[in-house]
Amino acid sequence: MSKTDSHTWADIRSSFKDDQRRLIARTALELLMESGSAALTMSALADRAGMSRQTLYRYFPDLDHVLEASVEDFPAMDQQFRAMILTDPDPRTQLHLTVDVLIDATTHGGMTADELLAALPPGARDAVRAHQRRTEQLVADILTSLRGETTYDGTPTDDAALILGLVSAATDETRERTHDLIDRIIT
Repeated sequence: MSKTDSHTWADIRSSFKDDQRRLIARTALELLMESGSAALTMSALADRAGMSRQTLYRYFPDLDHVLEASVEDFPAMDQQFRAMILTDPDPRTQLHLTVDVLIDATTHGGMTADELLAALPPGARDAVRAHQRRTEQLVADILTSLRGETTYDGTPTDDAALILGLVSAATDETRERTHDLIDRIIT
């Protein structure tokens, strides 16, 4: 076997391990959101991820490490989300797209944001709070861009917090009402 072949094999193995870690972390977050922290065990996670507990322990020593890994990609995801939202030239559309994505995210699982934070280990809580700050900054930036395009004359940082509070209380059934209330804030 040549040096190139072994290097390629090492790359393949490394890539597979990274993919497995991401699968486990994503599955843990889904299981936590759907069933709560009491249902999240290494056994339940292994079953849901389609692997043995022994295999699971090769990647993570405990649930805290799994949950910390589940939020590692949040900064990159936030950056991609921001870039995607800001491609639309209309700030109103940007705001409504952001709100819809956030409502979808908060209604996907059975946990509120506060319940999720309480279920996470401290390092993961910090990552989620940083994610929340980046989301609030995105909304504030969109609100700032509304100035001059509408009669909006509010305080973007304060109003971003207010809008995110509305979104956190929204459900699929109250989605339209949430959009109506946001329209009142920005016009």
